[in-house]
Amino acid sequence: MRKFVALGVVALMASPAMASFYVAGSFNGWNSAGDLMTESPPGKWSTTINTTAGRHEWKVTIGDWSQNWPGNNARADFGAGSLTLNFYPSPAADGWFPTANRVGYDDPELHGWDIMGSFNGWTGPVVNLSNLGGGMYWAQYTVAVAGTYQFKFRKAGDWDISIGSDFSNSGYDISWTTTMPNETISFKLDLPNGRWTAPEPASLALLALGGLAMLRRR
Repeated sequence: MRKFVALGVVALMASPAMASFYVAGSFNGWNSAGDLMTESPPGKWSTTINTTAGRHEWKVTIGDWSQNWPGNNARADFGAGSLTLNFYPSPAADGWFPTANRVGYDDPELHGWDIMGSFNGWTGPVVNLSNLGGGMYWAQYTVAVAGTYQFKFRKAGDWDISIGSDFSNSGYDISWTTTMPNETISFKLDLPNGRWTAPEPASLALLALGGLAMLRRR
């Protein structure tokens, strides 16, 4: 079994039982009730921000600063000056991280992504992710020596935008443990759904078989 640990001290908080969520960011003066999000479909809250093109930061709030996500600010490049931001507060047992309060955005496809990590001492990109479309990015990497490693998703060639364990920019490192030499892990980044994972290929095969078994039961 592979182990995942978010480095640093993180306060665990149940998903908020709130009726309204807002976006506060560099585009609205960090007003905690600046842009109201709407729910559609159930469980997904979204709003489209229209502002100047360029790099912006934001958080999702409950209308004040008593609760907000992610831990550090989310950050992205807004292409023509607009971007749709998404929030999924409910816990999800789907094998992806974070497990709740996911902050994502519809991919403007302005740049690619790579992996930076302790696999090579953070000296350069470990691997470049392929764009699968729809905001999904993927790559495989074979870890020669078994052990625990830290990594982040990063805008290709640029540390100004990165994604850590809670999907915030420059957030906590992601820690992943391999248990055998030459183990291949599959990095997956899902921008619209605000989630990431790094299972080994065997786990992906098991998930697929489990899905087929469920379909057969139906």
